[in-house]
Amino acid sequence: MLKKTAVCAAMAACLAVGSLAGCGAKDGAGKADKSGANSAESSVTSSKYAYKPEFIDLKDEKINGISGFCNFGDEVIFVGDKIIGQKTEYAGTENEYTYDETAPEIYKFDINSKEITDMAPFNAVKVPDGMEGSSYISNMFKG
Repeated sequence: MLKKTAVCAAMAACLAVGSLAGCGAKDGAGKADKSGANSAESSVTSSKYAYKPEFIDLKDEKINGISGFCNFGDEVIFVGDKIIGQKTEYAGTENEYTYDETAPEIYKFDINSKEITDMAPFNAVKVPDGMEGSSYISNMFKG
C-alpha cells in the first residue's frame, strides 16, 4: 500500500512540474523572442493561410438588424428587420420610452454593386388566441 501511495505521489509531482513549464515564442533561429513583437495580429497578417474578412457597411437606414442569411453566388439573401415606425411604451409616465417598431423582410444584397433590394415581406404565422409564442426565420439555406 505504501509503495502504491509513493508512486501516485511521484506521478502527481511530475504532472505538477510539467504544468509549470511554459512555451515561449521563438524566432526563426529557435531562440525565445523576448521583445513581445510576435503578437497574434502580426502572425495573422503575415500568414498566407490566414483568412482576412472583408467588412461591408450596408448603409441602409431602414434595416435595423440581420438574422438569417445565405450566399447565392454573387448575391446574399438575408432576413432583415425593416423599421416600420416608432412605438411608445408607458406614455405619460416617468418610464416612457420610444423605440423602432420592426417587421421581418427578405432582402437581396448584390456583392458587386453593393445594392440592397427588397424581395418579399415575411408573413409570420399568426399565433392562435390564448396561446403564447411567435414566428420568425432563424436561418436560411440554399435550395
